[in-house]
Amino acid sequence: MIPILVTLNLMIAVFLCGVAVWVWALRRRLARTADWLTQAERACHRVLHQAPAGMLEKQVRAKQWRDRYGLLQYQVQQAQQALALVSVGLSLWRGGWRRRSPRSRLPGSR
Repeated sequence: MIPILVTLNLMIAVFLCGVAVWVWALRRRLARTADWLTQAERACHRVLHQAPAGMLEKQVRAKQWRDRYGLLQYQVQQAQQALALVSVGLSLWRGGWRRRSPRSRLPGSR
């Protein structure tokens, strides 16, 4: 009976040594993962801690471009109106103000 108990005890000891090795390897893997996550967090922090200032700067630039675009739209509109007036003036200067009499529009009449 004693040899059976000793053998059973040895089997339990070997099994628990295997579990201990597995737990030790798991602890090492978890420690490496924790170190990697810490490094990733630090890298993200280095990049992102400047983000609010950069975003504010980009917002200011975007507003400046929108304002400039609005001014250019206004200037284009003014230029189009000026060109329309010049076009009307040219057509009047070339004699476009003369109206033909209704008889001249009839076929065969000049």
